[in-house]
Amino acid sequence: MELPSILKHLKRDTGKKKFIPVIDGLRTLALMPVLLMHFNTNYKRYLGSSLGEPFDKVMSHGERGVFLFFAISGFILTLGLYNSIEKNHMINFKDYFVRRFTRLEPPFIISTVVLFIMVTFFMDKQWEDLIGHLIATLTYTHNLIFGYWSPINPVSWSLEVEIQFYILIPFFCIILYKVKPWIRILLIIAAIFILPLIFNIESGYFLESSHLRRSLPVFLSHFLVGVLFLNIFKSNFWKELKCSPFVDIIGAGAIYIYFFVEFNSTLMEVFVINICILAIFFSAFKGYFFSRLFSRSFFVIFGGMCYTIYLWHYPIFFGISKVSKYFLIQENGANFVIQFLFSVIVMTISCALLYLIFEKPFMKPDWWRIHKVGSSNLTLKK
Repeated sequence: MELPSILKHLKRDTGKKKFIPVIDGLRTLALMPVLLMHFNTNYKRYLGSSLGEPFDKVMSHGERGVFLFFAISGFILTLGLYNSIEKNHMINFKDYFVRRFTRLEPPFIISTVVLFIMVTFFMDKQWEDLIGHLIATLTYTHNLIFGYWSPINPVSWSLEVEIQFYILIPFFCIILYKVKPWIRILLIIAAIFILPLIFNIESGYFLESSHLRRSLPVFLSHFLVGVLFLNIFKSNFWKELKCSPFVDIIGAGAIYIYFFVEFNSTLMEVFVINICILAIFFSAFKGYFFSRLFSRSFFVIFGGMCYTIYLWHYPIFFGISKVSKYFLIQENGANFVIQFLFSVIVMTISCALLYLIFEKPFMKPDWWRIHKVGSSNLTLKK
């Protein structure tokens, strides 16, 4: 089915890399609970209303969407690194880190600086008090230095964890690739279960006191679920596996547990969440229904803009709530739905424009190189 012209412009530029639509579909799934949680936070804080305790508890699970993002990163980065090893028998560290920097840093720096200026001017904050937070946020060290979320953009905590993983994973892949595939899979499974036992945040006084509670060791098992799925994805077993409605049933159950079920133990929550993430991956690729659903244009385009949406949605929701609080109706449930739909529509349109201006231009691998123009000899391109 042909996409409208405006939507074609919103499709991600993947360069020469093979495009996997369901990955962007999974990104949309990961975004949904995050958006709900942050909208609900603003709704309670600035509109002075709430739908009640059961609903608020479900909304508090939005952080689990971030865990799914971590697993997606584990899958995507390992896929690229494995392909590099298979093709070139090595990892080009320079290309790897330059690509990460030129792709991710410009949108992040732009959003952080703009939000710093907005917080300074519109929230009655002194720039002298925020400059340290700005530097720490831009260098992905805010959690390590201050031990709490950045006041400039609170969601940047997860990007700090992602950067730590980006640095580690190439070395991890080199070691993993040297062992037999079945041993590799067993080692990853063992790590997924052992790491939460070591870095159990229920007894994490050391993690709290050393500002490591929101650092890679605590969340590494989620990334490794994506690495595990990638190793299954590249196995002979995967090639023989057919799409099945049975996988959809497992996936639907996993999605329900993942986003709605409460756990009394944080350790048990981590174990179950990781199993659910793996099941969600299977259903997205091999479920008869979910593989088609997550490949639909809406899921692919929305998920393709996830980086911009993640960077900007929280301040946009905050700004909307400052205006929409004057347009409340009496019925709380209806008011929540109307406010949420309005906020999401405005946020999506705003983020689509921000994506086209501040993110998509940086998706081209060589955007930063100076090309030869006409008869000029000025060029940095090899």
